[in-house]
Amino acid sequence: MKGSGARDTQQQAIEWIEEGIKWMEEGRSLVRLLQGLLDETEQLRPRAGAVKEDPERLRRKSGGLQRELEEVIEVAPEGDLDMVSAKQMRLLDYLDAGKTRIVLDLTGVTYIDSAGLGEVVRAMKRAREVGGDLRICGLGGDVLRIFEITGLNNAIELYPTREEAAASWN
Repeated sequence: MKGSGARDTQQQAIEWIEEGIKWMEEGRSLVRLLQGLLDETEQLRPRAGAVKEDPERLRRKSGGLQRELEEVIEVAPEGDLDMVSAKQMRLLDYLDAGKTRIVLDLTGVTYIDSAGLGEVVRAMKRAREVGGDLRICGLGGDVLRIFEITGLNNAIELYPTREEAAASWN
């Protein structure tokens, strides 16, 4: 019986190690993806023929997630930030409409995947190309850890609150 318990403990330790290795490999893949996005700065250009919309119309169409303060657009998604919800933030549409100062409040985001991170990086790069920037606030928990693992916390200015992020342009 004693030998069986030791084998079970050893087997569980092996499973944990295998799971840790899997997480590390996924993390490396995510880092490579983000590095590729960051390296494409010169290649990223505003979309040809992009729809230019009035920022007020964009704000009304997006269901109230965005709030405009003078020249700063505030976007506050909720829940998961994945392939579907990342596009619904309409960050690139705001930039195409000439709004180049964007605060992305991630307080309500509990999960972010590579598509969500990719959208954030694309918006950051496009904003900087046109003389603006993307500021992020409200990071915490797993979402903050993803930003730290990928190094995005060093590439994008982070603020504790939406007010501090918006005021940083003054």
